[in-house]
Amino acid sequence: NLRAQAAAYGLHPQRRLIFTDRHPQPVHVQIKSLCDLYLDSPHHNAHATAVDVLWAGVPMLTQPMETLPSRVATSLSRAAGMEDATTALSVKQYEDLAVRLASDPDGELAAIRKTLEGGRASTPAFNMATFIRNYEAALFSMWDVYSAGEDVLHHSVEDRSQRSQCSYNMCM
Repeated sequence: NLRAQAAAYGLHPQRRLIFTDRHPQPVHVQIKSLCDLYLDSPHHNAHATAVDVLWAGVPMLTQPMETLPSRVATSLSRAAGMEDATTALSVKQYEDLAVRLASDPDGELAAIRKTLEGGRASTPAFNMATFIRNYEAALFSMWDVYSAGEDVLHHSVEDRSQRSQCSYNMCM
């Protein structure tokens, strides 16, 4: 059905849609790097797949909704240095951004991909030492707030080494 729809829109389905079997993780990520743009589902985002896609350097378009499973990809994109370049706030914006990026693979899409590939070693999404330090700082800080009798629903910790802000949602 997907190939038939692609053909109906004038796309070459054998070149534009690639289906694969299961592969070991390194091969799996290499295959993902063949994608031009990953379109995330708004209601239940990719989780581990989103990390693989971003690590592969593939821009991921997402639209956060109200629930935690619908906001994971936005958090991961920001942690990978995308800020809001690939986050849409409405269905119309999602569609417009998808068409704009797909229509200009050598322009904005290529620039986003270059940012992703260049930030693998330094962005919070992939820098485990920074992630652990920030996460521990957030846990200690939230515990201090909770111990003082205050409710902690959302908490931010500034990472001075990255000049970024890491946010953690916590229910206690």
